[in-house]
Amino acid sequence: MKPMFTPLLFIGFSWFWILPEPEQFSFVHATNTIACNDSIYVSMDANCQALLHPDDLVEGFVGDPADYSILIHSGPNLVPNPIPADYLWETLVATVTFDPTGNSCWSFVLPQDKTGPVINCPADTITINCWVALDQVPAPEAYDNCSTATLSLVNTMLIDTDICDNNEVLSVKRWIAFDDADNQSGTSCDQYIRQVRPTNIDFPNDIIWSCTQYADHPQLIYPTPLAPDIAQLEDGIEVIDATGVQDSQVLSTSGSGNPGPLGVQSCFYNISHSDQIIQNCGSNFDIIRTWTILDWCTNDVITSNNEGEDKVQTIKIMDVSPPEIISQSSLPIPVDSSTACFSLAALPIPTVLEDCSSYFLQIFTPSGEADYVNGQDASGGATIPAPGLAPGNHTITYVATNACGLSSEVNLDIIVYDPIAPVALCDVITEINLDSDGSAVAVAEVFNDGSYDNCCLDEFQVRRMVDNCNQANLQLGPSVSFCCEDVGTGPIQIVFRTWDCYENYNECMVQVSVHDKLPPSLDTCPLGLTITCDIWDSQLQLPLSLNDYSILDQFGTASFHDNCSLTVSQSVNYQVNVCGYGQISRTWTAQDDAGNTPAFCNQIIQVNHVSEWGVSFPPDQIGQCTDSELPDFGEPVIFQEDCELIGISYEDQLFNIVPDACYKIIRTWTAINWCIFENYGTDAFVEYSELEAGVDFDQDGDQDNQTFFDGINTGTEPDGYIVFKQIIKVVDTEAPELSIEDQFFCITGTDCGIDIALPGPDVLDCSLEYDINYFTDIPNDLGGGSFEEVTPGNYTVLYEVWDACGNVNYIEQAVEVVDCKLPTPVCLNTISVTIMQNGEIVIPAEIFDAGSYDNCEGPLYFSYSANVSDSLLWLNCDYLGQINIEIWVTDQYGNQDFCETYFFLYDNAGNSCVAQPIVAGLVYTSSDLAMPMADILVNTTLATGTDVDGYYAMSLDFGQDYSVSPLFEDDPLNGVTTFDQVLISKHILGIQPIQDPYQHIAADANGSGTVTTSDIVELRKLILGLSTGFPNLESWRFIDAYYVFPNPLNPWEEPFPEVLNFNNLSEDVLDADFIGIKVGDVNSSATL
Repeated sequence: MKPMFTPLLFIGFSWFWILPEPEQFSFVHATNTIACNDSIYVSMDANCQALLHPDDLVEGFVGDPADYSILIHSGPNLVPNPIPADYLWETLVATVTFDPTGNSCWSFVLPQDKTGPVINCPADTITINCWVALDQVPAPEAYDNCSTATLSLVNTMLIDTDICDNNEVLSVKRWIAFDDADNQSGTSCDQYIRQVRPTNIDFPNDIIWSCTQYADHPQLIYPTPLAPDIAQLEDGIEVIDATGVQDSQVLSTSGSGNPGPLGVQSCFYNISHSDQIIQNCGSNFDIIRTWTILDWCTNDVITSNNEGEDKVQTIKIMDVSPPEIISQSSLPIPVDSSTACFSLAALPIPTVLEDCSSYFLQIFTPSGEADYVNGQDASGGATIPAPGLAPGNHTITYVATNACGLSSEVNLDIIVYDPIAPVALCDVITEINLDSDGSAVAVAEVFNDGSYDNCCLDEFQVRRMVDNCNQANLQLGPSVSFCCEDVGTGPIQIVFRTWDCYENYNECMVQVSVHDKLPPSLDTCPLGLTITCDIWDSQLQLPLSLNDYSILDQFGTASFHDNCSLTVSQSVNYQVNVCGYGQISRTWTAQDDAGNTPAFCNQIIQVNHVSEWGVSFPPDQIGQCTDSELPDFGEPVIFQEDCELIGISYEDQLFNIVPDACYKIIRTWTAINWCIFENYGTDAFVEYSELEAGVDFDQDGDQDNQTFFDGINTGTEPDGYIVFKQIIKVVDTEAPELSIEDQFFCITGTDCGIDIALPGPDVLDCSLEYDINYFTDIPNDLGGGSFEEVTPGNYTVLYEVWDACGNVNYIEQAVEVVDCKLPTPVCLNTISVTIMQNGEIVIPAEIFDAGSYDNCEGPLYFSYSANVSDSLLWLNCDYLGQINIEIWVTDQYGNQDFCETYFFLYDNAGNSCVAQPIVAGLVYTSSDLAMPMADILVNTTLATGTDVDGYYAMSLDFGQDYSVSPLFEDDPLNGVTTFDQVLISKHILGIQPIQDPYQHIAADANGSGTVTTSDIVELRKLILGLSTGFPNLESWRFIDAYYVFPNPLNPWEEPFPEVLNFNNLSEDVLDADFIGIKVGDVNSSATL
């Protein structure tokens, strides 16, 4: 079909399709006007192109075409000029511009193909054989400028029909051609064909087939034509030897030849044949085939031809190949048993392929022809003849001869081998001792215990399963070594291998225990010695406390040796007191891994005490109290106390009446060296100070009267006791510094009060004594910061503090007392509540209170949760029955607790909670297709619609009357075709009556209740667009799905229900189903 012409308008940068107007389009620029044709049609040339010129587009064209330019568009795309075949039948826009002024106009252009195809009609008559049918002659060629040419045969005429008059007939076939645009060729083509009858008969040649070819392709002996590849072999020869043809595809399409397809009726020859079969050797045979050819034109029997060929053909089926023996190239054969070293084994029987006859199979071995199981040939099995074959390589020969005397032979190399491993016998448990260098070597023969073989033994080898000494031990060899690492590891697994002369081996396992029986030896041991306590204190004490014994190596070390690994441990015990008296004991122990007797070395180091120490006491001082703290008055400094146990203590005497200070302290310091004090038990001698002795004891560059050295005294020897008095005066003008923490108390008892005791403030002051007073609004003061039955509230305490120097300060303390006791909830149980007539009820939480109480007086608040605002419970009919709840009680201080209870919600009226009845169903076609998106009307008002499965459901009020019906607004033409008119016509004429009641209703297009030609008229008007719907009907009708028609051939016999009525609705209706019928769609082809 040719496309419709549709104009295109280009405005700005957009293309718009519009309907053409009858007037011309033109663009007026300045004072000049150029006008274009509205639309033009252009024909494609012989190359399927169309070249546009200015005068094709411009009306009343004048001037020089060179002054014009043309642009062609397909939508926004530029089209070449000439217009190519790609735009055939496409509406284009061509814009022509008058270049001197720039004025332009445009036209719609529709390229068309109006040129018909051309037939290349042969001028000469075509000659074919008489057995070739006319429809096998190829049609002439045809071509077209723009599309493919299609040939159509008009008729075939016979001109000369008598083949016997001149051995030929003449026919003519007339052809015409069409292209894709329905253009017809200008002339027809008459094709003349001559069918010729041969007069010289080609008798088939004699032929030879192999029996294998015949077995695979039995049709080769049929009197059918030779395959072309075989027929070419007959040139110049009388007998065709086809036995060399291997191509199965060629053989499967060939017979043994015949005189050609002359037997067809158009050639007027009758051909028959007879066969004589002669059997030869095996399955070979000959066929003597005699041909009889009768010429219907002359009634002569033809027995030969001009080339001397006669009517007798010989076909031979011959065995041309000897049997084919398929055997493996080599075969290993074991010796017979563990006690023999030769083989009399069974020989393998090869596969013999012989398609044409039986065969005889023989086997020849180096020890003679094989022994046959059946006593005749190898077909039943064969064995190596005595004396058998020794291990080694041997050749046997298979010979197969068929019934026609053709034979072939194949050699098989057999290898007789000894697969039987020798028997390995071992000394299962072996013990080996290491020598002084920690090693031992054992040769493989050591582990043999009488190994043997059926043929002969060759050598022994040995290896270790796991090696600790030498990786080479893991490889098989003549010997194996052991070392110190093997001692104490348990039995060592040794693999002993024995080889026979044919490289078979066997193994057994040996468990070797390796022992080291040589104990360690002591080489050197250091002597004992004595040191002073200052060496102990400055060098040894700290390292030894950290278990660092290497510090003692300065006093010598012990040395040992062993043939294997040696472990030397050192233990150190020391008993040195705090005064530097005692001894150090060092013990070395040398042990080997074999557990032999260890070697020892012991050294004793004696430590002696030396007393040399001094002390520098702090001088007299006057201290000013600053920030409530006294200055540091100093403390003694001990020097040269390495070996001493010095204890420092002091005693203070306080004097409050002092003229130049607040108070005075006489501090007596005592330094005791407990290491020697016990020798005297008292201050035996009075020490001299640096100033008195004239010696700088502490090397600080001066000599004072508070530095002493024990032993520089009246007795000239240390007594371990030094005493010194220090005078301290204190000046204090600052008030005490106070700090205190606020207090929080929680009432948890049953009373609304609590007994409390307040801690006083922390005082920081230079005075050793101070007084504290307090003032408070807390009731029930018992004195000393104690109060009883304090009720909840916030209180304040003011503290006043005086020190011994007359300084005073104040501080406040906040005290909060809180009620922490939870209220005690008491709930009512088993309450019954009746729901309101509207199916709802609101219940306050406080109605469930059964006497809840609190330790403090005040209001209580009731709720259903910890949220105090959650005090109302809203319920509806969904909650009928027992309802479990929590009742929360909150006191005035926010304390909360709850109790659990339940109540029963009833519908005493009996109808407050009854659900509305449901009306539901399916809407589907008579062909069981679901109808989605159909409207459901209740009392003619839209109530709901169907889902994708055609299902609907709706709730309605009790006790009311309802009418339910579907409505489906659809295109009246949906499913309506001329085929529906044909079906109605056949029904009216009685040719094919409509049997289905729903088809009857669909055919009633005018709603008359009958099917007549008026319904056909209504459908035709709808299809032709003369009407937009059906006169008395909607596009779809719906019927109660469960309605049974009394007379299916006349559904209008009684009114059928198109509405479901429910009066005084009191229960669910779940099967309110409808069947939809598309008016006019008799064959149910409407789509949903």
